[in-house]
Amino acid sequence: MTVIVVLVTFFVFILLDYVMNRGKVMKAVPVSAPNHAAPAGSGGDFVEGFHVPQNASFHPGHSWLTLERKNVVRVGADEFAAALLGKIEKIELPKPGQWIRQGQKVLTFFREGQKTEMVSPTEGEVLEVNAELLNNPAALRNDPYGKGWL
Repeated sequence: MTVIVVLVTFFVFILLDYVMNRGKVMKAVPVSAPNHAAPAGSGGDFVEGFHVPQNASFHPGHSWLTLERKNVVRVGADEFAAALLGKIEKIELPKPGQWIRQGQKVLTFFREGQKTEMVSPTEGEVLEVNAELLNNPAALRNDPYGKGWL
């Protein structure tokens, strides 16, 4: 009897979810045509004071990606994450040739002896890392969608 009650409850919830959400369409964040990540003044919207470029797709872990060319994307930390990270002293990135999975912790930022890790917004092989950013971590805060790409 208990099993029947559980199954009926389960189906009632599924039915309610269907009735409440039918007709709703999930919206995908588009990835635009090939181009380097947009500098802060190149269009897009502002959400709660933070720039959100139109040519970037965003991961819930505060990272972004933009399409460079077929099967090649550029990755970075969004402006909100850059603001939270503050003055970064050192950045560790995956090595070129390394295969990473979406959601894998691969970006490490150091500030005042504290380590903060971020996840990859995509899966694939690392082709290149931003060597200039490794030498000047402040670029992440100053231009997260341009010179601050990871």
